[in-house]
Amino acid sequence: MKRNSSQNTYYSLRPNRLAQLNAVFFICLVAAVLLGCASTDPIDRLVKKVSSDPWFTSGLYMPIHLPDTASPEQVVARALNVAPTNLMVIEVKRVTISYGNQIKIDPKSTEYVAVFVGTKPVYTVVFIQYRPDKYAPGWWWRAYDVK
Repeated sequence: MKRNSSQNTYYSLRPNRLAQLNAVFFICLVAAVLLGCASTDPIDRLVKKVSSDPWFTSGLYMPIHLPDTASPEQVVARALNVAPTNLMVIEVKRVTISYGNQIKIDPKSTEYVAVFVGTKPVYTVVFIQYRPDKYAPGWWWRAYDVK
């Protein structure tokens, strides 16, 4: 029985086509894994964003006059002017803000507590830090709405 040349071509291309499909599948799999590894934690995303800002703590602020032993929930409730019972704390985490890595800073001044809270319909990350300043001791804070 004789085969025509088009059948031979079809069978000889089939393994190459299979290899191409395997390569496409592998690339899609790697892309899905890499996209899945992206940080979805709002605190981590915000820390990365503000760490690139050398002016993160610049500007005026009104310290929250609570003792350094106050809980993060108490400080954030006062900062957001919300009753503690109306505040839904989702996560509390110690973080380090690098200030753009432009200057050497005392490590204690780069450590903050990040509090992820929900005050429906808005979700907010609040960075807090106790500052035992001689003239205005209290809690420094900065709040960011997150999506």
